[in-house]
Amino acid sequence: MLAGSESVLQKENPAAVIVYGDTNSTLAGALASVKLNILTAHVEACLRSFNRFMPEEINRICTDHISNMLFAPTENAMSNARKEGLSGITHLVGDIMTDSLAFGLSKADKESEILEKLNLEHEKYCLLTLHRPYTVDNAAILTNVLKQLDQLEESIIFPVHPRTANMLKKSDALPFHHIIMTEPRPYLDFIKLMSAAKIILTDSGGIQKEAYILKKMCVTLRPETEWTETILTGWNTLCDPTGGQVIDTIRSITKPAQHPELFGRNTAHKIINLLDSAI
Repeated sequence: MLAGSESVLQKENPAAVIVYGDTNSTLAGALASVKLNILTAHVEACLRSFNRFMPEEINRICTDHISNMLFAPTENAMSNARKEGLSGITHLVGDIMTDSLAFGLSKADKESEILEKLNLEHEKYCLLTLHRPYTVDNAAILTNVLKQLDQLEESIIFPVHPRTANMLKKSDALPFHHIIMTEPRPYLDFIKLMSAAKIILTDSGGIQKEAYILKKMCVTLRPETEWTETILTGWNTLCDPTGGQVIDTIRSITKPAQHPELFGRNTAHKIINLLDSAI
């Protein structure tokens, strides 16, 4: 990725490079860009789970500390920037997912027929995703989570990530009685499933945000999260996938009366204006 990115950047000679999130390609793109002395901006900057066993955490930290401009989604991210001496290059812009989700939902409402295809009623099912190595690469942990969820006696739609599908073949979690496995869904279908779900169950960082923006209760099947704001507001609850409290955690959640605006609005416009002034 580093060599490939360098080749493209040398050919195109851009005024700036924007990298997003916390994947390996995020870090590779940032490294390639800064080594070529190109203005490098990181969107979704300064998030921290404080768990260095997560590959994403290492990618976030490294990308933030080599980039020229950091675009933070939340006040908590700004606090992390100050603690790490990055406040001088960090801008609070909100989360760009508020823009992409609103755009996607407007299309999904017109184009997606996933609810009809799966014969689903509004808020009559839970939606589950699992893909993180911590959760799915250990067959015992994966089996523990799924067997507990299957005892919930709620219909659970489970689009299965390829990584998870491979591990399911090695586990003894199957067969299910209440969990309905499907192929991975296209984005518009998936956000339609989210918007109509009763509860979101996930180990994904992005889905935690989308659940919050959609005003959906979320149970995060991880011992920690980088989106601590969603926990503090009561819309998201952590549940360790190695334990035996999955069902009790789900049954104990209640929808809060308040829904603070955590992730801002018009994030893309703010980023464009800041980049325009820097180039």
